[in-house]
Amino acid sequence: MNQKAKISIREIDEESVELILEGRVNAEGAEELEEILWNLVDKNNKKFVLINLEKVSYLGSSGIRIFLALINKLNKIGGKLSLIKIPLSGQKIIKAMEIEDRFLIYSSVEEALQNLKK
Repeated sequence: MNQKAKISIREIDEESVELILEGRVNAEGAEELEEILWNLVDKNNKKFVLINLEKVSYLGSSGIRIFLALINKLNKIGGKLSLIKIPLSGQKIIKAMEIEDRFLIYSSVEEALQNLKK
């Protein structure tokens, strides 16, 4: 049985936010995830988004598509998307699509925060 990812939001500062995802990031919860991300950027003026995937068991192409759209959106306002601890399933898809250079990928939240506003 598919289940959509659990999403927690942690405000870092006025411009920055961390989304902590847990479970499966696939088509089933894609619409909700996209809506949350768009609201953070459009309504809450967040320019720097960290997506923590440490507790994600599966990252599918639907999630990656949303991340790519978010990168484009953030680029227009001088923001950045940082992905933390991408699961193997997501790494394989990103590599197969040959889009590794589109993502800022980090092994920890601390590492992502250090590079956030450079």
